[in-house]
Amino acid sequence: MIDKNGLSETFEAVVIAANADHRLVAPDTIIATLFLDIQSNPYQTISKQYGLCESKPFKSLSFSKELIIELGNIQFKGIFKESAKKIIDELIIPSSSNIRIDPRVREVLRQLNTCIDSQIPLSELAQSVHISPSRLAHLFKEEVGTPIRRYSLWCRIRSAMEFAVKQCSLTDGAHHGGFTDSAHFSKVFKQMYGISPSKIVNRQIPVTVIFQ
Repeated sequence: MIDKNGLSETFEAVVIAANADHRLVAPDTIIATLFLDIQSNPYQTISKQYGLCESKPFKSLSFSKELIIELGNIQFKGIFKESAKKIIDELIIPSSSNIRIDPRVREVLRQLNTCIDSQIPLSELAQSVHISPSRLAHLFKEEVGTPIRRYSLWCRIRSAMEFAVKQCSLTDGAHHGGFTDSAHFSKVFKQMYGISPSKIVNRQIPVTVIFQ
């Protein structure tokens, strides 16, 4: 893996914080990648459990031999809910699984996940929870682990991709997520995930998309 400074490290398994610039390089090797919703309890738990932050966005992991073998067969079966659950179960220490998020941040998360096709001004979000825009921006990043605008963009990308997969149309998905067109959506998606969304929608690569 290569970080934003061009430094490389080798991992058998690694957990990466949301919004951390990186590039995975593994010639002739299958990579199993699991993206977690950053407002989900599993991500929040893992992030805090492993102390992920801007100065420490990566953490080397060790998985059981059985899970490594199962993930090694990903090119034949894809990665399904059972495999994803096993990864999460091995990452989370049970005693640390109850993570609380500030109720004001939870309300902002609700609004961002509801109004997908448009961007709500930061000032309106702050007013709705009765704090200043600067305080909300700081609190949101502290609680969620990523800037509020970055999270808003992620919500739109997720919504657009979910719709595109269901409708088998990248253009319909882009419009559903509030993007100008499929080209705009494709550019933003590739910048965030490193792959073209058309390859997922057209099933050109072995990727299983699970929305829940």
